[in-house]
Amino acid sequence: MVMKSNVFILLFVLVLFPFGGCDDDAIRDDLISPEKSHVETSPAFYNPQTQLFHATVTVTVNNAYGNPIKGAIVSLHPDTNNLSPVEDPPETDALGKSIFEVTGNQLGVNNAGVSATLSIANYALVGVAEITLEVLASIEPVADPSYIWDVGTFPLKMTIQDSRGSIVSVAVTTENIEVSPQSMTSDASGQLLFSIETHERGSIVLTFTIAGIEGTFTADAVLPAFGHGSVRPACLYDLDPNRTAYYDTPVIVSPDWSEAVKVSAPVTDNCPNDAISLSNDGQTLYMYWSPIVGGNTEQSLHIHTGTYYAQLTGEGPGTFSVPRFYDLNGGTGGSVDGALSFTPDGSEVIFHSTRSANLGFQENPPADDFLDMYIAPISGGIPGAAVNPGSSLNSIYLDGEHGLNADGSILYFSSDRPGGQGGLDIWFSIRDGLNWESPVNPGAPLNSSQWEGQPNFGVSEPDTIYFSSNRDGPSAIYRSVLENGSWTEPELLITGYVGEPTISPDGNILYFVHVLVDDDGVFGSNIWYVIRN
Repeated sequence: MVMKSNVFILLFVLVLFPFGGCDDDAIRDDLISPEKSHVETSPAFYNPQTQLFHATVTVTVNNAYGNPIKGAIVSLHPDTNNLSPVEDPPETDALGKSIFEVTGNQLGVNNAGVSATLSIANYALVGVAEITLEVLASIEPVADPSYIWDVGTFPLKMTIQDSRGSIVSVAVTTENIEVSPQSMTSDASGQLLFSIETHERGSIVLTFTIAGIEGTFTADAVLPAFGHGSVRPACLYDLDPNRTAYYDTPVIVSPDWSEAVKVSAPVTDNCPNDAISLSNDGQTLYMYWSPIVGGNTEQSLHIHTGTYYAQLTGEGPGTFSVPRFYDLNGGTGGSVDGALSFTPDGSEVIFHSTRSANLGFQENPPADDFLDMYIAPISGGIPGAAVNPGSSLNSIYLDGEHGLNADGSILYFSSDRPGGQGGLDIWFSIRDGLNWESPVNPGAPLNSSQWEGQPNFGVSEPDTIYFSSNRDGPSAIYRSVLENGSWTEPELLITGYVGEPTISPDGNILYFVHVLVDDDGVFGSNIWYVIRN
């Protein structure tokens, strides 16, 4: 009896087992499982035709075993009105998938619940469609900035992108009032050109909006500080039409030279150009420039007031490129730098300057020391920190407006130190390695009882000095030749308030400065040149 009972029980269990758990929906293969279903969204992209962002949502509906359910109706339940399906999503296919497109107009993350339904009794939330409407923007300069004192205008190019690449034909507006234009449309490359006018420097965050799209996006614009290589600022000075110069143009005296021609724009403007020099190869012109005439101390020490360089364009001796700043590292206190001389190997530049290291300013009490000479190393075409060579060259008096002889062994310069012939004289110092010998005054006839200065030499004429003097009236340009250790009687070349002679390496072009002077003083200066006949 016991055995029969056990067999009966076993058979009873085997019969009932297939029906066991029929009230447990989790193991039915015809029910949607939220845990096994999932939602995937593609990165959004901007469509210029619809002026909306588009993204693809892929819904996969599975049962508890992870098997696909066909025929489920998928629905989207956005949190806000920023998202909407383009059309009703199709029923899930044999793979349990329903793929549909969603549009949005709100930048940032937009969420929508996704549900799947087989019947009224078979409804499930299967996931969340997270749509990120994102704009990536980068800004880079497209041209040199221009300056008017501390206000710079920076031409910029912005490239805007979405997940697929460039966003084309989109209207963009900026919220920054310094930007012009404030409304623009991206081109076929997703780029927009604009400029920003500001006194700020460094990284600036610009904010933009897209037409028809809610929300803003930003891009960082890095605005460079004014420095070496920066384009010369705009001239703020206008010549007074009521002032008449004693000499409107230079007067050529020597028959060796052509009529004078003014160097053309962009070098020539209404602002004073002075203290000129040439590079060793004669292809670059250096000049001292100030955006005003007769400014106060703060304006004179401003970084925009200083030395600039321009390169010959190949269109003639009077046509140069846009002048750019030649930074001689004046320091935080500012400086007035000019009149460059380069060693023959180009490794050093000598210039004169008014800066706190001038010897006269070190006296107790300080002496009024308008100019000292400084020497700076050059690396990669850029001058480094300048050094005052001290009393071997400079004094507590004016020392500057100099020129190296052709082989760089002797520095000739102007000075009003004691021991001269009268007023400002030309002195010279011989270089011995890194040292300079005590300056010597060559005396007459190079110097006179009037003022002499601004000496210059050319490679093709190593024994000829060009200089300025007022020994015969208004400041004029002279030439003297070293013969048998003595200088010949200076020959008058050009007169009419001229100076700063600078001869080209081949000796065929003589550049100089013509100054506009009337009864009230100086009111302008520009660079001219003559060609050897």
